[in-house]
Amino acid sequence: MNKWFWTFFILFLIFHNSGESVYGLDPQEPLDYYQHYAWSVNEGLPQNSVRAIAQTRDGYLWLGTQEGLVRFNGFDFELYDQANTKELKTSHITSLYEDSTGCLWIGTWGGGVCCLRNGHFTTHTIQNGLVNNIVRSIEGDNRGNIWIGTWGGGLSKFRDNQFIHYTQKDGLTSQYIFTVFSDPDGSLWIGTWGGGLNHFKNGKFTCYTTDHGLDNNGVMSITKDHNGILWIGTEGGGLNRLEDGKITVYTSQHGLFRQHVLTVYEDCDQSLWIGTWGGGLYRYKNGKFNAFTTKQGLTSNIVRVITQDREKNLWIGTSGAGLNRLKNRRFFTYTTKHGLSNNVIRTVFQAKNGKLWIGTDGGGLNSFWEGRFSVFSTDNGLSNNVVRSILEDRQGNLWIGTYGGGLNKFFRGKFTTYTTEEGLSGNYILSLVEDRAGNIWAGTWGDGLNRIRDGKISIITMKKGLSNDNVMVLHEDRQGKLWIGTGGGGLNCWENGNFVIYTTRQGLAGNYILAIYEDNEGTLWIGTYNNGLSRFKAGQFTSYSSKDGLYNDTVFQILEDDRENLWMSCSKGIFRISKKELNQFATGKRRSINSFFYNQSDGMESCECNGSGQPSGIKSKDGALWFPTVKGVVTINPSQVQSNTITPPVVIERIKIHEKFIDPKKVKEFSPGKKIFEFHYTALSYTSPQKIRFRYKLDPFNQKWVDAGSRRIAYYTNIPAGEYRFNVIACNSDGVWNTTGASFKFVYKPYFYQTFWFYLLAVIMVVAGTITIHLFRIRQIIIRERRKYEKSRVPVEDAEKYLTKLIQFMETQKSYLDPGINLHRLSKKLMIPDHYISQIINTKLKQNFFDFINSYRIEEAKRRISSSDFQNMSFLQIAFDVGFNSKSAFNRAFKKHTAMTPSEYKKIINHTK
Repeated sequence: MNKWFWTFFILFLIFHNSGESVYGLDPQEPLDYYQHYAWSVNEGLPQNSVRAIAQTRDGYLWLGTQEGLVRFNGFDFELYDQANTKELKTSHITSLYEDSTGCLWIGTWGGGVCCLRNGHFTTHTIQNGLVNNIVRSIEGDNRGNIWIGTWGGGLSKFRDNQFIHYTQKDGLTSQYIFTVFSDPDGSLWIGTWGGGLNHFKNGKFTCYTTDHGLDNNGVMSITKDHNGILWIGTEGGGLNRLEDGKITVYTSQHGLFRQHVLTVYEDCDQSLWIGTWGGGLYRYKNGKFNAFTTKQGLTSNIVRVITQDREKNLWIGTSGAGLNRLKNRRFFTYTTKHGLSNNVIRTVFQAKNGKLWIGTDGGGLNSFWEGRFSVFSTDNGLSNNVVRSILEDRQGNLWIGTYGGGLNKFFRGKFTTYTTEEGLSGNYILSLVEDRAGNIWAGTWGDGLNRIRDGKISIITMKKGLSNDNVMVLHEDRQGKLWIGTGGGGLNCWENGNFVIYTTRQGLAGNYILAIYEDNEGTLWIGTYNNGLSRFKAGQFTSYSSKDGLYNDTVFQILEDDRENLWMSCSKGIFRISKKELNQFATGKRRSINSFFYNQSDGMESCECNGSGQPSGIKSKDGALWFPTVKGVVTINPSQVQSNTITPPVVIERIKIHEKFIDPKKVKEFSPGKKIFEFHYTALSYTSPQKIRFRYKLDPFNQKWVDAGSRRIAYYTNIPAGEYRFNVIACNSDGVWNTTGASFKFVYKPYFYQTFWFYLLAVIMVVAGTITIHLFRIRQIIIRERRKYEKSRVPVEDAEKYLTKLIQFMETQKSYLDPGINLHRLSKKLMIPDHYISQIINTKLKQNFFDFINSYRIEEAKRRISSSDFQNMSFLQIAFDVGFNSKSAFNRAFKKHTAMTPSEYKKIINHTK
């Protein structure tokens, strides 16, 4: 990485317009600064050669591959090929184009052209008028005509369901057409193999070949830029520019080192992108070519197609190596590739002169200034290479706390070391602060607190009133009070030689403190390990956890940006919350808070941040935030975060009923007996699809929205017959909600005995019956219950065998996870008569069938609540996963089997941990 990269990066941080949404790839950034991601067959792409890409107006991204047409929602690929789509005469897709009416035109190699409209395919081949079945290019003009370039048959125009053909007889120089481009002026540009460039205007063809200055007569790609300049990519000749009738050729002499140009595309920021055969991807801007190849991460150097989606992500289709996406980074990560001595970062600090100091876990101390790193280690006099805390005092001395090597003072290139030999209480230094009196306070792991003044050290431990000897973080507030966050003893306030201790008994969220931040109003914000966030204001604590909307219950560091948002780090990324929302929650004006989280999808090399060092993140003088992670130090400038303001389209893709998928566009009524409904939905945002959130409800079955998180399936079981509307809404990664969403209205038909007429008939029969008959029936029921097992009692010798088989089956097959399990279905699976199973459960286990099933479900729920693997799942998600069909049923069963609520149980589990 050369110095120009860092120059560009710093300029980006300083001059980028505050608050402005950037809708495309920033043209000032180096290509390897963009965030790159790729999909291949390993990620679910059916085939790795992507020859065409188009985004249709409904939001879907469509890909043309050699093994079929692919619909991509950012999460899943759906394949249309010869095997499942009879209208496709071949699976080799060469071109895609959506016309003004919403029809997606699909060009194939040997199967003609198809039109996909509202889920229906229509095929056009030579049998119904197409001139040739090998289609290389499809384009529409501003008059509604569809132009089809074929390989060997010339050019066809489709209008009003009729074809008109243009061949060499009409003036076309070659009938082998690579590409067709519709000019905004209404004319047409045609790239041919061997015949150069053809311009079709007012019914006449004009030709540009090597005789006119074109570098090659094989024209593979054409586009027109915002200045009206025509750009022509040729087969082996390079890139050509046609302006005012004059052709200029760009080759390796200009920086384009591969002259086989397959595709040319201008993005919304007026950068020209060039895809080559063997040379990868090029960007042409301000007269310069820059390459992005396999060396920078591109999956193949053969680039066949380039396009931008509505969110301005750049998509690149390659030959044999799948699909690539480029987008702007929100975070930049500095690693050993840029000069850091170690990727595991523990602390970061900015000195008064603007220099950044970075403490590593084994690589010593790093400084960062003017785009360059310098390293200070034990080789330079540092006492230990594990640096956990950094501080600059008012005299300009740099204090470095190490984990095992005590405390170092660094001044004018020289280190002075303080360890236990010099009177320090311990050599494992985690936290540092200088108070207004000039004292240096150093917190240790296990050995309390040290105060250093004029070279003299005094020690404060639990023996002198400190609540815990693990001192994780230190902060002096605006009133001169020293706040001490401990690892297990809560929060200590030191004033005038006395301690005041705050723990969970006083309302603190947790006793293991990792971060303390004081805002401009004097409010203290306290981050804890595994117990969330606390606000301390006017002597009162308010606590926030993941139940309230906090992204994670561990908070390593708390920083505030210029827009009054709090940024926090944890082991699963970095998240942002509006301080206004936090304060409204504290005053009871809102019941939850919204967290926006950032991880690898935003440019971080790892989402695992580091804490237990001070500071575990800083806000630098230019407003940028810096956080230590296990893979380098990351930085983001919140004022330059490019918000995605585009509302994501929401689609209900299919309905699954009893293992059968149903197209919601084709079916609106369902026959009786359907016990399990699955609604599969998606939202079409491609910037960070894994961060899309959903809410759904089934009117009138449930009136409140269910927060599904990122889950894309809604489950309903045993809903009664009636008319319903399933509604789903979604937000993109920046919290922009599509509140209209998508809905599916359907009728679930009843059995005859569930209809009004049946109920009316039943009422008439009851009224017409006599009291004697009624009493007789009651008597018969009582007799039947008394003789329940008299006619068919399970043999004694088989009872224990059946019981063992039943328990083994439940433990191994976990049938209780099936929401639709009942006695009859269990009987069929075990091949034991259902009345035998009922008798065994009643007599041997002293339970009824549903209590027996629910006991297994509750045990599975307890396991998940206790496990860290499921800590981010809500109780509702757990309830559905273990087989319950509603939250109320889950809560009742949980209370019955454990004598406590799920929340009470989780609180006990967390306390024992």
